[in-house]
Amino acid sequence: MKHFSRPGSFEGPFLLRIVSSEVINDESGVPSNQWKYRVNHANWRDNTTVTLAENAVAYNIWEKNNSATTVMGIAVSSLPGTYELQPAPSETYVMGYHSPIEVAYLFQWPNQFDGIC
Repeated sequence: MKHFSRPGSFEGPFLLRIVSSEVINDESGVPSNQWKYRVNHANWRDNTTVTLAENAVAYNIWEKNNSATTVMGIAVSSLPGTYELQPAPSETYVMGYHSPIEVAYLFQWPNQFDGIC
């Protein structure tokens, strides 16, 4: 059976391992509660990396609507104490899809809040 790609179609899913994350700032230089991730294709059995996508760019689609003032639908000003949204941790395994439009991988990870009340 031949596979036909449509413009805008995704490839995957792929098992990815998050290598690192870097905060994305908005136009004013303020952190947007979104991150650009670096990922590798992963090998589940022996926790190794497959070099097919070594340090490729990825984005967490759960962060798409975040901004400097709103995270996961919550106003940042209403968070207690020093609570802040955290990126998906390095060394986390996620299922992701390659997006030819973004020229990046897209994955889903429920970000967590951390801080002191």
